[in-house]
Amino acid sequence: MKKLFMVFAIVGACTTVAVAQDSSATSKSSTDKMQHHEMKDCIEMQGGKVVVMKGSTVSALSNDLTLTNGTVVKSDGTVKSSDGTTTKLQEGEKIDMDGKMIKKDGTSTPPQK
Repeated sequence: MKKLFMVFAIVGACTTVAVAQDSSATSKSSTDKMQHHEMKDCIEMQGGKVVVMKGSTVSALSNDLTLTNGTVVKSDGTVKSSDGTTTKLQEGEKIDMDGKMIKKDGTSTPPQK
């Protein structure tokens, strides 16, 4: 009887460990998907520098970049919309290639026309 109890205890412990490992693997893969989703083509202020992210490539913005809606992003983070308004990217803020601004908290503003 003691041997049978020990077998059930060991099987139960192994099952618990296996389930716990499967859960962490699932959450890692969903985290990876979120990080990949965040790597959409955009311009971002990182560490006080403006960087361009295209696919899996990240490079410093060295020249003015004109977006599809006419917005111009300068290497110092100045963003001049096609309607003439000027703002400056803050740390962690992004602007996609269509001109949509994405704040650090994930909220966004539609692109200017």
